[in-house]
Amino acid sequence: MENNRIKFSNSKFYEINRMLNKKPWKYIYKELMPKSLYKRIQTKMDFLQQEAVAESWDRIIEAYFEGKTEKIEVFPKKNLAGRKIIWQYWGTGWEYGKLPDIVKLCYKSADKYKGNYEIIRLDNENMKEYIEFPEFVMEKIENGNMGYTHFSDLLRLALLDSYGGVWLDASILMTGSLSEYSASAGIENKGYFMFQRSDSTENKEFWEKLNSDYFSWDKRNKVRVLNSVIFSEKNNKMIHSLLELMLTFWKNESEIPHYFFFQILYHELAGKYMPEEKCKIIDDTLPHILFSRWNKRFSEMELSRITDKTSIHKLTQKGISKGNCIPDSFYDYFNKKFDV
Repeated sequence: MENNRIKFSNSKFYEINRMLNKKPWKYIYKELMPKSLYKRIQTKMDFLQQEAVAESWDRIIEAYFEGKTEKIEVFPKKNLAGRKIIWQYWGTGWEYGKLPDIVKLCYKSADKYKGNYEIIRLDNENMKEYIEFPEFVMEKIENGNMGYTHFSDLLRLALLDSYGGVWLDASILMTGSLSEYSASAGIENKGYFMFQRSDSTENKEFWEKLNSDYFSWDKRNKVRVLNSVIFSEKNNKMIHSLLELMLTFWKNESEIPHYFFFQILYHELAGKYMPEEKCKIIDDTLPHILFSRWNKRFSEMELSRITDKTSIHKLTQKGISKGNCIPDSFYDYFNKKFDV
């Protein structure tokens, strides 16, 4: 494959905007501009960059299906046939006392509700016992070109492709059995499942206000899938293709073009090139409902309403700890429930 087809290119306007958001220009650009205007500009720049990233992915995907990309492999190192596994990763290790408070909470919830799954928790050391990555992956981690957040995108795909199972981010809270959930998600239809953006979502403005970086129903938006939770059979077509394309990206790139470049890849791959392999759409606002109420006064009735919709809940550790837990809030309830 020709090198100029593999390289990602940024939107020119995005590059200018990024420069203006750095010192010393940001003091003029950001501080003197009305906040509403600045926000509109940033949203426009983000959509332009998403489009540029999508076009770059399209070139790579087309070359991939034409057999013009280098075949890059990862190798499983265990025989886990017949075992139902929940995969989790925390780079610095799983010593309970050293985990962030939110991760401790999610850790205990996964143990309680794992059902007929076993949990394999990986870190930067023991993950090498399960998967062998190409040397360039480990080199880019060591030299700082690949952060652990985006390494985990590769890791989840490699584990699910090699072994199957369920990937749960360390910040996923469970309130019910995964065994019950896998059937309702329709995994048997396409062999994998991720929550996706639904056009029928209610209260779209609420979600966009809650997290405008992720939630958008604008036609220009290409970030429409949540990869914090992935169910997959071993050797699934979609997961395998995502893995090979992500490996191709990291073989040739040392900087991510957009924080959600994985999601943009899925949007292009499932929407244009493998539409027959796109999984059932289940609203990706559902796993976020509980956290949207996290610091509100706890209500048993409201919790029941939320958990009737999903037993999988996406939390975040940013700015959240026992030290700032509000008494009688949903957070307080779960801290007491799981004795964190």
